[in-house]
Amino acid sequence: MVELIIRRGLEELDTSGNFVPHKSARPEKSGAGRPFRIVSEYQPAGDPAVG
Repeated sequence: MVELIIRRGLEELDTSGNFVPHKSARPEKSGAGRPFRIVSEYQPAGDPAVG
């Protein structure tokens, strides 16, 4: 079988149409419409490399 493929080659693919890549369906967004907020006790105090 392998010898036949080497001698004759494989059939050419049909490339006459437009190529359309596969695109998976995206899941629904879980927090749509809610504002993003970070809650932290950290208080910025400036650049520690200065001074």
